[in-house]
Amino acid sequence: MIGAVQARVQARRRNAAAERAILDAADELLAERGFAGTSIEAVAARAGVGKQTIYRWWPTRADLILDAYLERTERELPGPPAPGTATQQLRGLLRGLVTILGDTDSGRIVAGLVAQAQHDPAFASRFRDRFIARRRQILAAVLEHGQATGELRADLDLDVAIDAFYGPIIYRLLFAHAPLDRTFADTLTDELLRSFAI
Repeated sequence: MIGAVQARVQARRRNAAAERAILDAADELLAERGFAGTSIEAVAARAGVGKQTIYRWWPTRADLILDAYLERTERELPGPPAPGTATQQLRGLLRGLVTILGDTDSGRIVAGLVAQAQHDPAFASRFRDRFIARRRQILAAVLEHGQATGELRADLDLDVAIDAFYGPIIYRLLFAHAPLDRTFADTLTDELLRSFAI
């Protein structure tokens, strides 16, 4: 198993240009056609590589889309918030997230990845490790900051609090029954802080 991993890493290093072309092609197709319209065949044709090259590095279409999307999120999704009170940080974090997921194709890509994770346990694990865990880590740091400054209850269950913040956002993303916008982000923040504050 270790040998296979090492071989994959070495193959990536030897073919950096091809990998870059594949990720760029996937990102372009996601912007043009969305999650459903981005196929391995289309990526291979645009990148000028064979499908077998893609499958050598990405076990599924969703894994390729996840890699391309993760590169984009480095530019789009909010990272650790600027210094401030926990309330200010939470408000800014949620506003940034709903703006990205509600106003761009990013939301449709994430919805597609979530859907894929529902029937592919192996991909679901990779999605949690590579995307969800980072979002949870950022929010956990803000909540811990709020506990340290006395803004939030010391006995707050962080895992449940994180689910309480992100759950409604994912619900609106998947069901589109109401807008993902700044008003929603602010209302969600205010309502939850009423329960989480001292």
